[in-house]
Amino acid sequence: MVRAVLEGSGIPSVLKNENICHTAGAGFGVALGFAWPEVWLLNNEDMQSAAECLKQSGLSFLKGKE
Repeated sequence: MVRAVLEGSGIPSVLKNENICHTAGAGFGVALGFAWPEVWLLNNEDMQSAAECLKQSGLSFLKGKE
């Protein structure tokens, strides 16, 4: 959903750990933080625009880091 909002606003991004997140931590009973899906911006210059876009859409995960 995050990637779709960014792409819809013209901010190119890629999704990492898309498939591994389903099996990471299996057998431990916990999810491993390093294996959660991640959305990466292709251009560092888009960071401010991406943060504002996600904030406006209600999908901001940057609380406390703004």
